Amino acid sequence: MSSKDVVNREPEAVSHFATGLSVIKGEVTSVSDIRIDGDFDGRISCKERVIVGENANLKGDVICKILDVYGNFEGNAIVGDTFSLKKNSNAKGSFRINKLFVEIDSCFEGETKMITDEDFCKLCAEDSFMKDFGPVSKSGSSSV
Repeated sequence: MSSKDVVNREPEAVSHFATGLSVIKGEVTSVSDIRIDGDFDGRISCKERVIVGENANLKGDVICKILDVYGNFEGNAIVGDTFSLKKNSNAKGSFRINKLFVEIDSCFEGETKMITDEDFCKLCAEDSFMKDFGPVSKSGSSSV
């Protein structure tokens, strides 16, 4: 699968959090895609994709395979595959990522470090949720 396929992939099963005018604070862990469409303040550990919707404000820490930002993200992110900033999005913080995709008219501010698949596996070992399940390989199978 090419990085273009990953960036444009439609999520199959998505859990929605902080929808509409909701404000959620806390910690979320998921083995499937997550979409934030309201305000979320906390930590997200996700085996697949985290989508920050157009009207979303996500503040906190995220560790996931793919992070797509359409709205606003402020915090720290560890992304095993692709971190994409869509048109009119804003991202501010510290980012450890494998690939970066930035569309025109997005705003990006912070510290970025490019990581390898091996680096991602090591960083996952520090996260209790990701450690328990093992990071997902690009083929979709768990690498335990």
